[in-house]
Amino acid sequence: MSKPKEYGGTLHVYGPRHHHDESVIVGDAEGLRRLADAIDSALAGIENPAKTFPPAKTFAADGEAYDTHVVCVERKVIDELTLPYTDKDYQRGGKSPMMLVHGQGGIVHITNLAQFSTMYVRMRQWCRNNIDGMWNVTNTTAGQTLILFFTKQAREKFMARWNEWIDE
Repeated sequence: MSKPKEYGGTLHVYGPRHHHDESVIVGDAEGLRRLADAIDSALAGIENPAKTFPPAKTFAADGEAYDTHVVCVERKVIDELTLPYTDKDYQRGGKSPMMLVHGQGGIVHITNLAQFSTMYVRMRQWCRNNIDGMWNVTNTTAGQTLILFFTKQAREKFMARWNEWIDE
C-alpha cells in the first residue's frame, strides 16, 4: 500500500488515562514540525475563530495515516467538551471535540461495530463511494466506532442507508 503524499513524519499523541496522569506527544522531526505548523496556524487564526486550519498530516508507526487537528477556542467552549481521558471510568459526557473540526454535520456512535467485520467493511466502502471526502471513521478504546460527518447532509444520507442495513 502506498502512503499518501500529503502525509509525512511520524507522530503519536497519547492522552491521559485519568486525572493527574500525563499526556505525551512523541514524533520524529518531520511529525513534530507538522504539529508545530498546525499549532501556529490555529494561533494565527484567533481573529477568525470560524475558520478551519489544516491538520498535521502524519503517520503512526504502523504506517497508517491520520490527521491531528489543533483548534484554538475560548475557555467556555472547552468546558462544554468531553474530558480527554482515555479510561472510560474517567470520561464524562459533553460535546465531541471533533464537532469543532467538522462543524455541525454530526457524529454517529456505533457500539461494537468492529465485531461485525463484514458490516464494518460494508459501511466504510459505502461511505467511500457515496459520501466522498465528507466523513471519517475512528475506533475508540471503549469499543465504539465513531463516524464523523462533515455536513448534515452526509450524516442524513448515511443514516438512511444504515437503517436499510439494520433491516436486512
